Amino acid sequence: MTPLAVPGCWRISTTPLTLRGPSLAGIDGIIGIGFFETMLLTIDYGRLRLSAEPGALPAANGRDVVEISYDRGGLISMPLTIGETVHQVHLDTGNTRFPLFMPEASIAALPTRGEARDIGRARTVSQEVSLRAIDLAAPVRVGATHLPVTAAGFPAVGRVGNIGSPALATMAVTIDYPNRRLRIVPSD
Repeated sequence: MTPLAVPGCWRISTTPLTLRGPSLAGIDGIIGIGFFETMLLTIDYGRLRLSAEPGALPAANGRDVVEISYDRGGLISMPLTIGETVHQVHLDTGNTRFPLFMPEASIAALPTRGEARDIGRARTVSQEVSLRAIDLAAPVRVGATHLPVTAAGFPAVGRVGNIGSPALATMAVTIDYPNRRLRIVPSD
């Protein structure tokens, strides 16, 4: 078991967990998002790097830095612009299935083209849901940063949509938890 060292911060020895499944092989433990709540966290998807350090993002300006809020359970809610309309969505780094999921009720108001298509099935504890997607006819942005999102999947699991890891694959995401700010820019 290897300790995790965060330069200039802490050295953490992980405690073995009983994790099941082939996708969790080689994982000693999980660091929850609460660990980073006093730090500036950057997930650089393009360079496959994660950093956590003291600091703060500059004040939100709607271009490079946007304001975020926290929903129950600590979910990050952020503004996502699709065409000319702004939607609050959750930042869902655990969503590796599709770049963007939106509530089914919001699909009719989005700028779309073509017909919806089946993209698979999802299972919850109590149900199985058919997943669909429709192509978007307008760009998707966070502030001034265009995301590589060309379709919206639906239905979303919650009442709001979520932007997942596939939409961030070429981006660097910086979260300033204490000041409730977020920056998404192309990875260097």
